[in-house]
Amino acid sequence: MSNLPEKTAKVPPWVWLSMLPAFGGLAIVYGARNLNNKLWTGLGIGVTFLALRLQSTELAIWIWLSQMALAFWLNHQLSPPYLPKVREETCVDINICSKHDLVYRLEMPIVYANDIESLRNEGYIFTYLEELSEIAGLPENYLRKIAPLVTFSYDPHREVHSSWRRMNSYTREELIRDGLEPVVAEQIFSERQAKGLYRSAYDISKRTGLPLRSFENLL
Repeated sequence: MSNLPEKTAKVPPWVWLSMLPAFGGLAIVYGARNLNNKLWTGLGIGVTFLALRLQSTELAIWIWLSQMALAFWLNHQLSPPYLPKVREETCVDINICSKHDLVYRLEMPIVYANDIESLRNEGYIFTYLEELSEIAGLPENYLRKIAPLVTFSYDPHREVHSSWRRMNSYTREELIRDGLEPVVAEQIFSERQAKGLYRSAYDISKRTGLPLRSFENLL
């Protein structure tokens, strides 16, 4: 019993509703809406129509079996691929792995791998899975797929007092003390006070209009 994958115990209620005679085809319509698939939505409506039209004929049993099979198949398409549990040492550390690991071990599209690499180069540290969607734009269904395969660590050399992140906590005097020109320190400090913390070195440059070279000694 304990060796069965968890996925077998998580069939959603709408799939079980497909077992209803005649009206069970509406479950296919519901599932198709989650896929935003007009073809399957139409198929669900068609199955329901046939089930109602032919419910008193010998074909009713075949339609009933078909609508259940279709609902279970559609649920399989909605569900992320089953991934076995992996040992932590085989996981990919998002903050320190290579682009090769992102593309070939996690099967990440190269455009997202490039964005993650750029964010890391700017000093951003990912701390939890949802940030990959919120900050780097990865699709949520892809995140569910890679969830068991990724981990997040911190590089002590990139913490708050040794990277661009100090610009989220330092006063203007501390920024000047660490080598910024007074006008640059004032602009960074004032923008942070007005609109909140920075998300990356690129975010600092974008919001203040300052070139990266004006504060590169704090990166």
